[in-house]
Amino acid sequence: MKCTGFNTIVKEIPEEAVSNGGIFLGETKDVKYKRGNIIAFGDQTKNVSVGDIVWFDGYRASDITYKGDYFKVLRYEDIVIIED
Repeated sequence: MKCTGFNTIVKEIPEEAVSNGGIFLGETKDVKYKRGNIIAFGDQTKNVSVGDIVWFDGYRASDITYKGDYFKVLRYEDIVIIED
């Protein structure tokens, strides 16, 4: 899979909401920033590599399905953190 320009394809890492007491809270829809693995990035995108874990603006990402898998497509400027 390839991207163009400043586009980035990310496989979202599901976050489980658990209370301090260990109770599973289910999915939360109000989480603005989400985590994911970089799957592909465009030729104008810098400072990321395939496999990097990033935090991105979940409201601006678009959902796509490719060969039965679900991905997020976002612009490079929507990445807020690149984990070490």
